[in-house]
Amino acid sequence: MNIKYKKNSWKPLTAIIIFAVLLVTFTTTAFAQSLPDGYVTIGFVDNGVRLQDELNEGSVDFPTKLGEIIAPTKVPFYDGENIASVTLRLLDMKSIEYAYTGSPDSSFYLSCIQNFKVGQKSIATFGEFDAGSGSGWMVTLNNWFINMSASEFPVEDGDIIRWQYTCQLGADIGCDWSNQSAKITNVLIDSKYGTISPKFDSSIKNYTLTVPSNVSSVKMEALQENYWAKVTYRVGNTHYKLLRDIPVSNGTQIIIDSAFAEYAGGAPTDTDKITIAVSKKSSSSTSAGGDSSRGSTSNASALGANQSNNNIHGETSTSSDKHRNTGSNGITSNEQGLTSNIVQSDGSLSGGSSNMEGVGSNLIESQSDFIQASKQVGDMKTSTKEISANNNAVFIFILAVVIALVISAAIIFYLKYYRPRHKE
Repeated sequence: MNIKYKKNSWKPLTAIIIFAVLLVTFTTTAFAQSLPDGYVTIGFVDNGVRLQDELNEGSVDFPTKLGEIIAPTKVPFYDGENIASVTLRLLDMKSIEYAYTGSPDSSFYLSCIQNFKVGQKSIATFGEFDAGSGSGWMVTLNNWFINMSASEFPVEDGDIIRWQYTCQLGADIGCDWSNQSAKITNVLIDSKYGTISPKFDSSIKNYTLTVPSNVSSVKMEALQENYWAKVTYRVGNTHYKLLRDIPVSNGTQIIIDSAFAEYAGGAPTDTDKITIAVSKKSSSSTSAGGDSSRGSTSNASALGANQSNNNIHGETSTSSDKHRNTGSNGITSNEQGLTSNIVQSDGSLSGGSSNMEGVGSNLIESQSDFIQASKQVGDMKTSTKEISANNNAVFIFILAVVIALVISAAIIFYLKYYRPRHKE
């Protein structure tokens, strides 16, 4: 009995395998390119203080604040994207409509958001002038009321973006156009990181942070008199974002700089600086009941507003438009679900007083509360899944189809060309 194979039967199968390998490689490369470069946290809130005169006149469509509209949500971004583009991605993801002037690439101004719900209440539109003549959306980037359009600020991994609604051109939410102050009013540090001494006083510029021996990094947040001033955190020449881990060892000096400049690129008209020297306890002196954990819930909040320059509303720059998307989105201490163990220098908790007219008891809220609220959407990752899960599913489906085709082709060609034929 002779076994006969078809001549050159390997060529079609080889071609199929090469094609499949190329297809898988192309699909994998395309998918890798679709992966985000990082994530930012974005939220929307209305804690604007309505003016009593306008309430009396009945000219306010929304006489009471709406509170939290979109909980802090982690949103992916891609290389070159800015505050405007990631904001629109979030709104699209939430199926919330919007209107803006300019474009995501230039002179972007968020006029309003539309067709959304706050609790069980449906809102058709909410934006500029809906809660008074000085009302509209403003935005902060890492606690800073930006001084140009949102389209001018590229985002980086870990950025915190908060859109806040103002009723007083920003003065009610932490951005006071008339007070060009860079003053740091307090420094908040989570209780687990240790204690600061002496008790914080704006006239004192040098402090010691005593940390347990097992602490290798700390997070902190400066409270400000005016969040139009920009605060930076650094050790030597290395800068750290708001509430990000700052590596520490015995003797580390953390510098907190604050600078007020009215417009982007302008020279600061006021500055402030705090130096914090780290002192580590010896392991033998660190006990379970150490004085480093004295935190209680904190509603102190350091958040500023949206971004702002005088043209933020589009291209118009009338005085009534000055708040538009410019940087005025401070936050009140009553935001739903926000609690944290943030400790003041004396171990007590407070919101850091505000001298801005119209703020009253509308305390500025801690940005760490904002970050903690992200846990409401899945420990800061749920929202990412909302966007990336579909991409993953598509990739897995395509890859599965390709593999199935390759296996099917191999079986077909084996049966047709490779199966031995018996010849008597």
